[in-house]
Amino acid sequence: MTAAPVTLFAEDLQSLAAALPSGQRYPALESILARGRRVHMRGNSPNHVRYELFDADLVGQPAVAALCRLADQGNASEESVYWLRADPVTLRADMSRVFMLSCGFADMEHPEREELTRIVRDALLHEGLELVESSSGHWLISLPASPGFDFTGLQEALGRDMADVLPETSEATVWKKRMTDIQVELHQSELMQKRRETGRQEINSVWFWGGGSLPRVDQKVFASVISRDPVSTGLALLAGSSVAAHGKLAEANEPVLLDWLMTSADAVREAEQLDQGAAELLQSAAVQKYGLLLVAGNGQAWQYRVRDRLKLWRRPVPMSRHFEPENTHA
Repeated sequence: MTAAPVTLFAEDLQSLAAALPSGQRYPALESILARGRRVHMRGNSPNHVRYELFDADLVGQPAVAALCRLADQGNASEESVYWLRADPVTLRADMSRVFMLSCGFADMEHPEREELTRIVRDALLHEGLELVESSSGHWLISLPASPGFDFTGLQEALGRDMADVLPETSEATVWKKRMTDIQVELHQSELMQKRRETGRQEINSVWFWGGGSLPRVDQKVFASVISRDPVSTGLALLAGSSVAAHGKLAEANEPVLLDWLMTSADAVREAEQLDQGAAELLQSAAVQKYGLLLVAGNGQAWQYRVRDRLKLWRRPVPMSRHFEPENTHA
């Protein structure tokens, strides 16, 4: 196994720091940010960064759907299959443009989510496509081969005019029609009619993205991976790393990846949990030996070695200061 630093990947680190009250302090994170050496990953989106962390072979866009399937199944028996994600989204028309306002199931309860799934599944069945729902709730579609183009990533498309992110190719025309057919079915459904009447957010389309087959991962970078993210979980399984949703971080003595995800909108509580995880890692034998790499979802990163704690002239400052355009503290 190639020696790697213990890695704390916090996809939402930048947005979390921006949301925190200025008076809240987080000593472990602030020490890493202030005294670590600032570097930058090549990837500039969370899933690109995940590929880079695992040294995975990347051709085109990250194969998010195939890795979600692998994380769900626990084995790579379907490695040659091309998988595609289909996520529920809300579109809003503005004059001659159509924007993706949000993604996800909004405030839907379980019965509504089941009905939404049924509507989308039935619409795709008319096209000869089967919608598979993973154990984590993601919608997946299996294809015999690549559709011939790359779909724009979900987060990249969010907030943008659909005319700018929908491919202009003959192959893409088929998929645009499928989106339109689903939009018609959703608009006419009793489910969405009730949500419109009660002033609740309408889920009125799906976004296809994350297509691909499983990548090649040639080496085991991390002995273990602690993650609830299906992309990291899938990459870990391909690499032969042990995978767990939780772990005793202070007991780590080999390179470990902690892929931390926000689970609520409470920025203070989330930052406290992240800071606690960072503090536990700093106490571990693995960090004493291999050092620590803190990575944000946009590719910003900080390399921290135990000796860096002696850089007392680099005084910790609030987390948000490290993401300011003219920052001089990182």
